[in-house]
Amino acid sequence: MNELSWLIYLAGVVENLASVFLILGFALLAFFVIKLVVQLYDYSLSDKEKSQAWFKFQLSLPIITILWLLACLMPAKETVYAIAASEIGDKVIHSPTGSLAEQAFDVWLKKQIKTDKDQ
Repeated sequence: MNELSWLIYLAGVVENLASVFLILGFALLAFFVIKLVVQLYDYSLSDKEKSQAWFKFQLSLPIITILWLLACLMPAKETVYAIAASEIGDKVIHSPTGSLAEQAFDVWLKKQIKTDKDQ
């Protein structure tokens, strides 16, 4: 597979990954909040065990934040397609055929400008 094929494949995968990260973040948050509430209101636990539960909850917050940030920073499928198109466009422009097309366009444009000025 070439680079363009990988970018098209990535477009489909990225959209799913963003959803997975978002759902996983919410699931972890719900799990740790419920676990914390249960442990804090469990009168059979000592204060040390309750502080450990609070500490574990605090450790989970950066992980959840990272998951949500990853979900937000994942590009949309259209963005990945635009990147693929720009890669191909760049290759076409820098190819010999692209250079010839650019020169032909310049000649045509100069003729059009000259024609407009004559009228």
